[in-house]
Order: sequence, then structure tokens, then C-alpha cells
Amino acid sequence: MVSKENKSGIIQYKTINTTLLHRHNMALSDHQDSEAFSYERSWDEIETMLDKAERKLNWHQLQMSQYRPKSKKWVEHARNFKALQGVVKTLRWTLGDKNITHPLD
Repeated sequence: MVSKENKSGIIQYKTINTTLLHRHNMALSDHQDSEAFSYERSWDEIETMLDKAERKLNWHQLQMSQYRPKSKKWVEHARNFKALQGVVKTLRWTLGDKNITHPLD
């Protein structure tokens, strides 16, 4: 529920939908919903994905150096760079990298 004060000082309340969605407008399942997960990824697939993610991360970092900071293109590459940092950290954690205690820290 969100509250908002209007011009006359009256607080109005509005209910908002807070259900998180992912592909195909399905609610995010919690980790115990095993039907939503295949658990069939091999270590090789994860390592290949890590390699691809690191390459894209490096590419976006290089692209950022080609544009003026805060420009539209720079911001686009910076956003992708930060997202890929999280992907790389999570994949390294999945593979058991001893330098990463928790992927969300």
C-alpha cells in the first residue's frame, strides 16, 4: 500500500501489486518449487557461462572508456558492466571460488 498526500493535505492510499514476476508473467517461485528448476547444468556449462560473462564484462569496461562519463552510451555500458559483475560473482560462488563467501555481499 502506498500513501500520497494531495494538494489539500488529504492522504490517499493506493494498493499496489508487489508480486515479483519473471518470464511469461509467472510469479517467482521459491527455491522449494523444484518443478521450476531442472538442476541439469554441468560444471562445464557453468564454466563456459563464466568465461562468456567475463568476456562481456571486459568488453563493456572497454566500451566505457570510449565514451564521455555520464553520456547515454557510457551509462548503458556501465549498467551492463555492473550487472555482469554480479553474474560473474554468482557463477564463481557456484563453482566454489574460495575468495567469494557470499554472492550478495
